[in-house]
Amino acid sequence: MTGVAADWLEGLSSAVLADYQRLMQAYNATYKIPDILKFKSAKEIFSRKQEDRENVDDFVAHMRKIGKVIGADEKLLSYAIRNGLKSPIAAYVTQQKPQNLDGLLEAARVAEFTCPAKQPQDVAISEQLADLKAEIRRK
Repeated sequence: MTGVAADWLEGLSSAVLADYQRLMQAYNATYKIPDILKFKSAKEIFSRKQEDRENVDDFVAHMRKIGKVIGADEKLLSYAIRNGLKSPIAAYVTQQKPQNLDGLLEAARVAEFTCPAKQPQDVAISEQLADLKAEIRRK
């Protein structure tokens, strides 16, 4: 082990190091992901949307990381990613009927490359409309 993990290992007593079961218990107590973080990640995987300035590769990488935390299978992760992609990209990906996550990512890259990006004025207008909607709801 290196870095922080090596420091942690060196800090263990010789009794813990000599007993594999105790070593694994100490490891799990220190490094195992708590259930509350799994719940948070499960919530995020179904609610996260690709941001306006976020490219497909970064979005999919983040979603894969969340999927790993909760132990999501490829099919579930594929649905979650499609749900979170920008609408024109998601539509193209769905039309391509990818068979796996690599195919999904490839189709999303093509869509991202061919779909026109929002112009700054489009983003500004969208933000103003969102503010106006929020104001109307308050009344």
